[in-house]
Amino acid sequence: MDRRYGVGICRRVAAAGLGAAWLAVAGGCFVAQAAEPQWRYVVPEIGGPMEHPPLRELSLSERKPPDLKESAHYRGSRRQYAEFRFGRVGSTLVTVVLDRVSATETDVYVDRNRDRVIEDSERLAGRGPKYHIPLSVETPKGSRIEKISRTVVLRLGRAGRSLSYATAGYIEGTLSVDGRQVPVRRVDANGNGGMADPVDLLWLNWKRDGQWNPFTDRLPLMPIVQVEGQRYVVRSDWAGERLSLEKLEGSGEMQLSLPPGKSRRDFLEIHLMLGGRDGSIAKLELAPDRAEVPVGDYSPYELTVVAKDPAGGPPWAFFLGREFDWGGTGASRGYAVKAKGHVLIHPLDHWTLDAKPDHGDLRYRPGEAITVRPRLETADHLTLRSCYRSDRSDSSARHPGAEIRLLTAGGKTLDSALSGFS
Repeated sequence: MDRRYGVGICRRVAAAGLGAAWLAVAGGCFVAQAAEPQWRYVVPEIGGPMEHPPLRELSLSERKPPDLKESAHYRGSRRQYAEFRFGRVGSTLVTVVLDRVSATETDVYVDRNRDRVIEDSERLAGRGPKYHIPLSVETPKGSRIEKISRTVVLRLGRAGRSLSYATAGYIEGTLSVDGRQVPVRRVDANGNGGMADPVDLLWLNWKRDGQWNPFTDRLPLMPIVQVEGQRYVVRSDWAGERLSLEKLEGSGEMQLSLPPGKSRRDFLEIHLMLGGRDGSIAKLELAPDRAEVPVGDYSPYELTVVAKDPAGGPPWAFFLGREFDWGGTGASRGYAVKAKGHVLIHPLDHWTLDAKPDHGDLRYRPGEAITVRPRLETADHLTLRSCYRSDRSDSSARHPGAEIRLLTAGGKTLDSALSGFS
């Protein structure tokens, strides 16, 4: 293939189903600035106190994920599949297979190594209904994947007709607050393996009596929390290795802004994560669309959008993200929040769709294969990691991608392929 064919690829990339190209979604990872001494991950026994937060139900489907392979010798004749993400957006989904052996017996398989192959060795021992499964949280960092050891609880419902899961246990340590050494526990409430999402839980045993009262000691992990009448700024990393509480000196407000001509009625979900230069984490959603945050500079790093299909088909779910890197290559726009200020955040504007071959100089020999990487990016340098046609963000029912065509100088199609995004 000659040089002009390579150029043709770049010019002829069409995103299948991405008619509303300004829509976007999640990914990226965040590393906090402040360091705190040792934290330990604790997994109680099955049935023990604080064994896990409320379980989250998984969507079961008889349709096998299109990229999943199976080498296991199943005993049953009917299977159902479920997937969930245990890590940041961009990490490989964890697949669970329920093999229906009989009306009263179900074998459970989990793709623990995430190689997208279900093997005999991945069948869980025991008959349940509850399992503790060692599983790593995956955090993409550039070209490498950082793994953090955790344990997941899986529970098979009555007669094997439902499946739910949660991150087991908590991270435990001691925090210095106003000169007091306060026992702390951190719980992953949304099941993605992280400990700093706004829905995750922060337990502060302020009385230091070891009782862990859910009415007085449990707080949502928001950028600003109130303890005994005093407001504190929470500074944390996503993995749960760093945490500090500092008295609030000033705050402002951030508000989600939609593109012109769009309203809340056009969307089912929007989740935007922002990281502060000082270690604060903030989240904006479709409702409520604003949040109070400590003063400082913030940068978007993860976006999830589920939008309605104007044609009445299944919703579009998009996931975008980036590496959290203040001032580095590809850093997103910064938003400065001042005391009592109000800042509009525009995560869905100015999209760029392109594709680049692996060879930057576009030189190829006749018969040589050309590898092309399509890329959809927002003005904040959040790149598309995955997308689905579904009303559930954890579904794998349909995975739209990009169609890439190789053309001659006269416009004739020589070859075409479907691809995801990188």
